[in-house]
Amino acid sequence: MGNRVLKYLSVFALLSIFVLGGLVIVAHFLVTPERIRDAVVPVLEQKLQRKVHLAGVEVSLFSGVTLNHLAVVDSNDDTLLVSADKVVMRYQLWPLLLQRVVIDEVRIERPKLNVERRAGGQWNLTFLPQPAPTPKVQTASLIPSAGETGIDLLVSDLYISQGEVIFKDYTFGTPAHIYKLSQFDLRLGNVSFDRESSIVLWGKFNGSPVDIEGKFALGAQTFDLELVTDGLDLIPLQPYYRHYLNGRLDGLVLDAELRVRGGLTAPVQVSGQLVTRDLDLVLNNLKSWPLQGRRIDFDVDLGLDAAHQRLDVAALNVDVNGIELQAQGAVTGLDQQPVVDLKVTTPQWSLRRLVQELPRSLSRDMAGYDPAGTVDGEWVVQGPVSLGKGLLKQGRLELSAVQLSVDKWRPRFDGRLDVTDQVLDSQDLAIALGDNRLSVTLHSDDWQRTMPRFTMQLRSELFDATPQSSGTSVRIAEASSGLDASGDGAPAVYRKQHEPGPVQLPMVINGDVAIEHLKWNNMRVDGLRGQFALDQNILRVNTLVGRLASGTFRCDGQIDLNRQGFVYQGHGEARDIDLNDFVAQVQPEKQGALFGSAGLDMDFKGAGTQSLRIQQNLAGTGDFTIVDGRMEGTALMKQLAALLVLPEFSVFSFQQGSGSFTLHTGGQLDYVSQFSGSRSRLKSQGTVQLTKEIASTLDVYLAPALVEKLNPGDSVRKYMVSQDGWGRVPLTISGRYDRPQLSYNMTVVGQKASEVVTRKLQEKLQKHTGDETAEPLVKPAADLLNSALKELLGPVKE
Repeated sequence: MGNRVLKYLSVFALLSIFVLGGLVIVAHFLVTPERIRDAVVPVLEQKLQRKVHLAGVEVSLFSGVTLNHLAVVDSNDDTLLVSADKVVMRYQLWPLLLQRVVIDEVRIERPKLNVERRAGGQWNLTFLPQPAPTPKVQTASLIPSAGETGIDLLVSDLYISQGEVIFKDYTFGTPAHIYKLSQFDLRLGNVSFDRESSIVLWGKFNGSPVDIEGKFALGAQTFDLELVTDGLDLIPLQPYYRHYLNGRLDGLVLDAELRVRGGLTAPVQVSGQLVTRDLDLVLNNLKSWPLQGRRIDFDVDLGLDAAHQRLDVAALNVDVNGIELQAQGAVTGLDQQPVVDLKVTTPQWSLRRLVQELPRSLSRDMAGYDPAGTVDGEWVVQGPVSLGKGLLKQGRLELSAVQLSVDKWRPRFDGRLDVTDQVLDSQDLAIALGDNRLSVTLHSDDWQRTMPRFTMQLRSELFDATPQSSGTSVRIAEASSGLDASGDGAPAVYRKQHEPGPVQLPMVINGDVAIEHLKWNNMRVDGLRGQFALDQNILRVNTLVGRLASGTFRCDGQIDLNRQGFVYQGHGEARDIDLNDFVAQVQPEKQGALFGSAGLDMDFKGAGTQSLRIQQNLAGTGDFTIVDGRMEGTALMKQLAALLVLPEFSVFSFQQGSGSFTLHTGGQLDYVSQFSGSRSRLKSQGTVQLTKEIASTLDVYLAPALVEKLNPGDSVRKYMVSQDGWGRVPLTISGRYDRPQLSYNMTVVGQKASEVVTRKLQEKLQKHTGDETAEPLVKPAADLLNSALKELLGPVKE
């Protein structure tokens, strides 16, 4: 039994050897290099409608086939379209015996592809229509077989190494725009019309690395890819997106890490991160806001439906160095007039960071205001993009601790602005200075106009407007010298004080203000009411009234914001001001020195907000009245009492006082004043500088009762001139008005003395010689006497 089994096995082995040998011999005659070339070349030429050149074929029965120097050229001008140094195919042996080419692996080494789009839009690789139907694919296949050869061509995997694609586009004119994908490696796995295939590509596009990985399906025409690129310069691609730009783009580099999925007929979804850097963009309608050297980060989740020209924005986050913008919605009509429907959020913008990111021309202007705080916004944007700011249909802007430095103040803004179409309203909007709060109501029915109109109401119960910081202080003495205190020869203060403006506000504002109690340092104003209007950058204040020091005031004026430091002019008047109360508020240390009820009317004009510019530019004219007044304990009255040797004159009471003044630019005040009391009168005129220097004349008129109190030996009697029974003492005032110096006005004293002596002399001459003889003798004698008096008396000071 065992011998019989061994015999059968030996016969079966011998038959197997003969069968296997026969199969090898049959395969050798069926699978030849010439037959492979004759099978592949016609298939490719038929499919590509181009000439195909194949230098040689190497066939290894058990390993595969190698195609050397494969080239596809244009049938018309023999221009090289596609070439490869080597194509290696690894196939399965058994299907070959059935006249089917099943390729497990295709490896293409150093292929080159030249693609051109001509001026008319035709492509050099466009295939001609084929009359034959596409053969049915049986397995994973990239290229179907040709029925005429009796051999099916099937591909499972494809490898490309060190490839190069050159694209030349002549549709934008000559020379052509050239783009290159070089040094790329590509691997396609499980390529089939009826199953999902994989793809891995790495290469350089115009010198920038590009990495693509994912899956695709040829039959369903869908894909799901991961795309990574680093440092891709987008400026060479500008012809394809230039029509979307309303400006000039000179720099844009892209880093991307995206997932792209969809299909040729299905919507395409794009999600991931994009980074644009080295941006250099100037928009035509924002030429003053150039974007240079900016880095912008994008986090996107977008859907593009090319069939319906629609872009769905599931999520769009834009980050410019911490300044974020978020959007959701859709954009339609991409091929014609884009129409947007987006919800845009600007979450918690830091103003300080925002100013840093503004173009230098703007951030330089804003830096002096040192803005701080945050703004939070939410906006609904709808309509054709051509509407511009009319796209905004609804919005909300939250202000939180927004602060600006304006001169010596740093106001804080809190509240909300709501927008609905053309209507803008404020909600709980307030301005704070320290612990003070000013409520603001803002409304507009046409805020989107080129010159929108607003109404504004300002309300406060108690508002202390005292500067919260010391600011830049300047001593008047330093300012008047014209040199900086540092002694470096620079103009005083100009390097340290900065005037605000000019301010361009493209809007019209009409409003009113009502503050029940207003404080400025020690000054108190009650019941402040007024109307104001802003138009063409000119702020007009109409009928600003209030109560001050038991009296009332009223002011009208305007401020031109078009010029740096602003230019202002106006008219002010005050009635029934209690001078003691007013002095106590302005200079508390001088309280009790001046009493009475005062009135004032004046016109003024000037420019500047800093002390030096105010001094240099402020000018005005006016007049004043004081009734039931009293000056007590002032430096002037103390010196006057000592000079007249009348202790009671340290308190000067008067029933009526009046005067006028003219303030010249530069700080010089010219005045004329008179004060009339029952026992004395004062008349003075002269000049006072804002640097406190004074140069004036003062005539003191003493009633007969006071004249009688003067001792016969007092020096004042020597210089006093009688007039209508009153004694007139002519004086001059010099020095500083807080430390005045009194002296006799010798010009007046000498003139009056000369007149008296001349009159006496004339009377005596007339008595002895008669009128005709006395007249020619009096004048020479009077001139001689006047000269002698001047030499004799001289300037006398007490």
